[in-house]
Amino acid sequence: MKDWFVIKNINDLAIDMININKNENEEQEITEIIPAILYTLYVYHLNFNVKDPMWCNRDRVVMSSSCDSAFFYVNLFFAGFNYEIGELKKYGHLNKISSSLTYNPNLGIDISNNIFFTEIVSAVGMALGEKIYESKILNNSNIINFYTYVICQATDLLNGINFEACHFASSNKIGKLIIICYSLKENDVIRIFKSLKWHCTVIRNKSVNELNKALNKAKIILDKPSIIEIKIKKHPKNKLKQNNKRSFNISKEAVLFYRKKLNIRTVKNYYDWQNNLKLTLKKDYPDLIKNIIKNKSKLELDSNIILNDVFNKKLSDINKEILDILKSKFKLLHNLSATKQIIGPLLNGLSLVNLKVYTTCNLKYCDYLFPAIKASAIMNISPIYIFYYDYKNIARLFQTIDKLNYLRNTFNLKIYRPADIKELIGSLMYIFSLNKPTVLIVSNYKNTKIYNSSSKKIKYGAYIIRNEVNKLDALIVATGAEVYLALEIANKLYSENIDLRVVSIPCKENFEEQDDSYKNAILPKASKIFVIEDSIDFSWLKYTYKTENIISCNIYKSYTNQKYLAAKEIMEIIRKNL
Repeated sequence: MKDWFVIKNINDLAIDMININKNENEEQEITEIIPAILYTLYVYHLNFNVKDPMWCNRDRVVMSSSCDSAFFYVNLFFAGFNYEIGELKKYGHLNKISSSLTYNPNLGIDISNNIFFTEIVSAVGMALGEKIYESKILNNSNIINFYTYVICQATDLLNGINFEACHFASSNKIGKLIIICYSLKENDVIRIFKSLKWHCTVIRNKSVNELNKALNKAKIILDKPSIIEIKIKKHPKNKLKQNNKRSFNISKEAVLFYRKKLNIRTVKNYYDWQNNLKLTLKKDYPDLIKNIIKNKSKLELDSNIILNDVFNKKLSDINKEILDILKSKFKLLHNLSATKQIIGPLLNGLSLVNLKVYTTCNLKYCDYLFPAIKASAIMNISPIYIFYYDYKNIARLFQTIDKLNYLRNTFNLKIYRPADIKELIGSLMYIFSLNKPTVLIVSNYKNTKIYNSSSKKIKYGAYIIRNEVNKLDALIVATGAEVYLALEIANKLYSENIDLRVVSIPCKENFEEQDDSYKNAILPKASKIFVIEDSIDFSWLKYTYKTENIISCNIYKSYTNQKYLAAKEIMEIIRKNL
């Protein structure tokens, strides 16, 4: 049986899937080349194990958003991943077989497609992660030496953010990154990438043998990334409208031939890697490598972190305690220099290879990182974003603090706003134990400690920082630097026989996870609740039930630098609404 017969089966089944999804705008040139690329890559080059899909040294495959996912699903079915023909028939109508790829390593998908077209940038992050593992962490032990492959259209690489990531890859000499692109029209992609000092190859046809030779050459080049461009001479006719029978005929012989040819190579490579790992463990390596064999395929690297501070080098001036805690807790601090446009997707790529990563920047740059934050939340990976802002500069405050609302409305994202150093320490310690994306927002407020604040209660999300003295008249809820203001107001109003409880909520998401008994003990439903926060966040209505009890940016407009004037106005609001 020849390769072209299997490729034709993959192509025909994918076209049937696209027809069922009624995607008449699909371009047929994709169907002519994608199956050949995937077949060559999986059968002759890719290292992975279907029985151990989370293997830490598996090669990664990244499909650009411009490529049709139907061909990828069919190829994974042929490779032996857990897909059924009945599921393929429901392409586009099941979460498992959606029209855009959703991150699921157990099903062979290493990254989600997203509307921001950042997959290529994240692929650069994955390849960078391999380089960091091998050179910085595992001391060239060959335990981690996977390749990252990208399949895309040539025009995708000229997109601003993708081109910037490719320049970053060449500047940092990231090897084991191979991009396979295809094009119908003449373009300057290869000329441009030669100027970036990439290893470049051009193929004039879609022959499996030609692509196989090009990949073999690219894998030898380890000191720079590689690109292979496949030139398609003619624009083939669109067959999608002609092929409406939806027969789903598939050759069992083709599937068996594919899997037999694949398993001969991949199974051997997998067991060779395990034997190499056992030999490595006999040497005097740290416990870090032993964790690999202990966890089999899942790599745990809680003692390592990637540090990035490209936006503003003055974080230590604003909150020196953060860097002190990080340096005392984590052994490896690797400075990564990149622009604000690509740092978010790069962090996602590093997180996808199980590195614990974080970045620090001013809150006003949140918009640049927001697409990457949303992507990390969808994939449920765990980069950490540390934002800081100038609490005393009100003009700058209004430009930044409203972004808190956007972050809070992001699915599967935890936001922490510590009030003092103790809450900051508790937030950091808790964040690094989580396996989901988190945001830490700190201010430059100089009071470092609050009486009764707690680092251990961060896991509950909210706790009482000032209890009522005699009777409970009302509650003040505050976050971050506003906790100081809430305590000051509560103490002043107590002299007027208004007895207030102050509750600090460093993390609303943690508080919502608690049981009802704890929530009612902290925020009794029968009590009046006021919220003080520099934000425009109406999710607080869940606790206050009245908009006039939410004291946010609309109150802060009338003062400049004097917190006492703000306190006076807030006290008047509380008196009025009691």
